[in-house]
Amino acid sequence: MDTSTSNRITRLTTALTAASVLLVAGPQAADAAGPDRVTVDLHEVHTDEFASDACGTEVVLTITGSAEFTLWRNDQGLVERELDRFPGAFVSWTAPETEKSVKTRADLVSHWDYGTGAVLGGPVTYTFQGMFFHLPGGSSAFAGREVSVGVVDSFDNGVPGVENGTLVSLVGHAPEDFDFIEALCGLLT
Repeated sequence: MDTSTSNRITRLTTALTAASVLLVAGPQAADAAGPDRVTVDLHEVHTDEFASDACGTEVVLTITGSAEFTLWRNDQGLVERELDRFPGAFVSWTAPETEKSVKTRADLVSHWDYGTGAVLGGPVTYTFQGMFFHLPGGSSAFAGREVSVGVVDSFDNGVPGVENGTLVSLVGHAPEDFDFIEALCGLLT
């Protein structure tokens, strides 16, 4: 699997987290009552081009369920840190031609640290912990702790947007790219 595809698979939840928060959260000043809490429904569907090419049939990636976001802001209303949970999120790969699919739970928690407050071009460190995905019947599980650093590249109503950053550390079990795609194609074809 090439680097961009690997990043998309291992950080898919990152993109969904940022996109979902941007759609539903608005600017809010710091509040002595506590952090902002937002719950959203997830429903993302797109063709996985890499898996489709590797498996020789169209493969559709679907992410469904729910996500819970907690945002802590400083006195200026800037997000300093964030905690994201996905208590009911699932990742599915489906091959419409063969009518086969694989569904796994995305049992993740992510922590985001924006330092003294998120600003355009400012740093962010984010950590994912838990089960990214598991393909039944093999060792193609991706679980553990992944730490990355990036920069804030956009804002929507005061909430930072972050593109995939640079992986700093990965501890746990990550299947080799070939093992993952071989196992996935085996289940879908």
